Amino acid sequence: MTASRKKIVFISHDASLTGAPILLFQLIKLLVKQDLFDIRILLYRGGTLEDTFKATAPTLILKSAGYNKEKRLIPRIWNYLRYRVQLRKAFEVAGQADILFCNTLATGPLLKEFHTLHKPVVTYVHELGSVIHELDKDGGASFVLSNSTHFIAPSEAVSKNLMEHHGIPAGKLSFLNYFLTPPDLTGASRAEIRQRFFLQWNIPWDKLYVVGMGITTFRKGIDLFLAIARETYRHTQDAHFIWIGDYEHEESRQQIFKKIAEYELSDRVTMTGKLPYSPATLIPFDLLALTSREDPYPLVMIEAAYAGVPTLCFDNTGGAAEFTADECGWAIPGNSVEQFAATILSLCKHRTEIAARGAKARKKALMKHAGETLILQQFTGIIRKVLNK
Repeated sequence: MTASRKKIVFISHDASLTGAPILLFQLIKLLVKQDLFDIRILLYRGGTLEDTFKATAPTLILKSAGYNKEKRLIPRIWNYLRYRVQLRKAFEVAGQADILFCNTLATGPLLKEFHTLHKPVVTYVHELGSVIHELDKDGGASFVLSNSTHFIAPSEAVSKNLMEHHGIPAGKLSFLNYFLTPPDLTGASRAEIRQRFFLQWNIPWDKLYVVGMGITTFRKGIDLFLAIARETYRHTQDAHFIWIGDYEHEESRQQIFKKIAEYELSDRVTMTGKLPYSPATLIPFDLLALTSREDPYPLVMIEAAYAGVPTLCFDNTGGAAEFTADECGWAIPGNSVEQFAATILSLCKHRTEIAARGAKARKKALMKHAGETLILQQFTGIIRKVLNK
């Protein structure tokens, strides 16, 4: 560490292939590229992205991704002892930091271990009400909220929630755009990618293709997605709905297919389950149906925009409506399934509007989320603000 560089220790709750860890890696990769800070990474749990983190900056993993899944006594004891050793190493790493950067309120268990170090703590909050409530069952979220020096929000929705429901003063809040490198989409054409995908999944041709994405949870609105599909098909046969994402559990999978049969959607809705991650995943589709009941600022919306796919969302569920403003998508008022379906029906007849808003969404995403200079200015400004206190 040179005299001019500050040491930042980034803390992630895990290394799963989900929004918050992906975005943290993207941010760290940008910072490492600029060589502005001395960076270390602490992962409370491992996961799919752990080797990616390791290749980017020195990384210490305290628990394996399957830490609690081992049933045998001796391996469980060994895992626990290894965790204690790794925790001691992590304490030493954190002790050398100028700033601890917590990525999400889920980092409470690890931050508790470092509390006695009295380091400045910056927390990037990716959560809204129901998730914060879930994370606080063991008091972890409240601990992070009470012991952070400064907070970062990716959307006005997150900022407003922190101020109104958690008493965080505006002076302790900053805004930082998500940074996401645009994928290289110069290979196969959209038509070729679409053809391969539709042949693989036996999807009919010449429809308006509406995609949803995420684990099939109540919060992600899989039930709303199916209700919208049913309402749409009451009026047209010109649409097809596809959901990409793993099932929450086997019972959830069974309930979803039972509902699909009840709604008579078996040949009109395709459930792919979990698919390997690819920057081309969303290219085959026309519209992203973001049916989440709560979503701070969904990563999939940015990925869709990079592919020229505009988003339909509900207007009071988080940060999505902030992005879809200025004709970059559609925000449906009042969580109305009927209005959501009516918009899809209208777009079946006016597909040039989809292309126009998709182009605007891509331009906005590139400006807000691919601009390295903008993100670096925001981030370094936050660090200066915290260290000058």
